[in-house]
Formats: sequence, C-alpha cells, structure tokens
Amino acid sequence: MKKIVTCLYFISGSLLTYFLWMLQEVKGKLPEESFLVEYGFRIGFAASAVVFVIGLYYSYLYYNSEKKILDKWAHMLLKHILNQYLANDNYNTRLTIFKPKKGWKTWGKYICDVILGNFFDNCRKKRILLSLSSFPIHARTIYLQQTDRVASSKNPSSMTIFKTTVRGEDYNGIADKCHREDLDKVFAEANPLGNSEIPKKYPEGNDENSRRIRNYMSAMCIDREYYDVFRGMNFRTKQVLAFPLRKSDDSIWGIVVVDTDDNFGDSLENLLKEHIGDYQVMFRSMCESLK
Repeated sequence: MKKIVTCLYFISGSLLTYFLWMLQEVKGKLPEESFLVEYGFRIGFAASAVVFVIGLYYSYLYYNSEKKILDKWAHMLLKHILNQYLANDNYNTRLTIFKPKKGWKTWGKYICDVILGNFFDNCRKKRILLSLSSFPIHARTIYLQQTDRVASSKNPSSMTIFKTTVRGEDYNGIADKCHREDLDKVFAEANPLGNSEIPKKYPEGNDENSRRIRNYMSAMCIDREYYDVFRGMNFRTKQVLAFPLRKSDDSIWGIVVVDTDDNFGDSLENLLKEHIGDYQVMFRSMCESLK
C-alpha cells in the first residue's frame, strides 16, 4: 500500500506541475470562451487538493509504518528479556514501556482503559473517585503513558499514567526519575508492603503501617504529592529497574520499567546490567535504519 500511495503521490504531483506549466503557456493564445480558460482555475485547485490529500496520506503511512516497526521490535525486546532472564511461573514480574506524551494525547487511553475499562473493578473496590483524581488533566504537560506490557503473572494489572516532574520537584516514581534525569538506568528496592492497609489519605502517623508505607514510597521515589497514584497501583513490587530506549537523535523514545516481587537470587540490576547497553544500542540502530 505504501508503495502504491508513493507512486500516486509523485505521478499526481508531476501531472499537476505539467498542467500548471501548460496553462501558463497556452492560456493567452486561447479564445476567452474556451473551456480551459473558463475552468482552468477550478481544475488547478482540484488537482492541488488531490495532491495535498495524497501527500498527507503518504506522510501518515510513513509515520505509522515506522511507529509499528519500533513498537513491534520493543515488544519483542520485552518478551526476550522476560523469557531469557526472568522467566518462571512462580515469579510475579512485569516489563512495561512508558512513552512520554502530551497530556491531551493520553486522555482517550485513560478514559477507555482506566475509567471505563476498570469501571466494575473500581466500583467493587470503591475507588471511582481515585481513578478520576489521577486523570492527566494538564493538556500540554508531559506524562509517561503505558503503551506496552508483558508479564509472567496472571494477577490484575494497573494502567498508570505518570505526570513527569521538573527540576526542584520531588519524583513521581522510578520511571519519572529516569526520564527527568536522563539516566541510563535507575534501580530501586524496598521492603514489600504485603497486606498493609493503604489509607485514603497520606499516612503521617507514627504507627508501624504508616512508617512502612512512607519508607516504601521514599525508596520508590514517589512523593507524597502523588499518593493517589501510589494508591491506584495494583502491583507494589520489591524491585524496580528502569532504563530508557533512545531514538537516533538521542532523545528518549520510551522508558522500560521492570518490576518484580521476587529476587531471583540476585537483584534485577545485577541480572540485566550487562545487557541493557546492548539493547539500547540495538534500538538506536533500528531507529537509524528507518530514516
């Protein structure tokens, strides 16, 4: 399809150029009542519109094909990491890609997946207002939106959109820290919360449960301002590792987050640190080849 549209784009553009040249050359030599003189402007306008529409479609196909290739390759990367280093039916492990997007670009997915998709589950857990409170309301602010995930666990999974922070602000999670500081990797480990009760408001008390929650949030780089995001998580893990995938211009295409509640006999950082650099180079090379 892309080749066909490319051919149509260049053929129609060439025909329009020839028509405009011919009209300029012969218009003064034709009688005033001739068809070409009377309708030449309309024909030229219609032909220009056709070329413009085909050009837009061509641009869409080019962008969409590149996007699909990168998305597919990244998904294969997640599956490879899971199967090669983290595969075990007893483990609860997830690998997720978060892409930086303007707030307004996340609205549709948030409404469909978080509010409507989890409506009955939210009703059962009495957290309808919680899902609404985390809505990415700022249209031009950058958010990290979940776009892909593979997991070894059948447990319910949350779909979270993280608001990114700027210098001087506290972090909104490990992915946010990796993105904001432009780091090659970020690793965090915390004592699991288990069956700890998660209160509706940020726990400021000195009881054991409140201290455990605060210590966990601190270890996972989640500021108290983003407590509602923390409450909305279904899967609060022991270990989290985040690393970026970069495009050919060195900008961040997405953040890969690996989280697990098992230790595999070693930390995620030690298991994957020898391979992350290779994956990043491979992804950048893939982006270069699509230019």
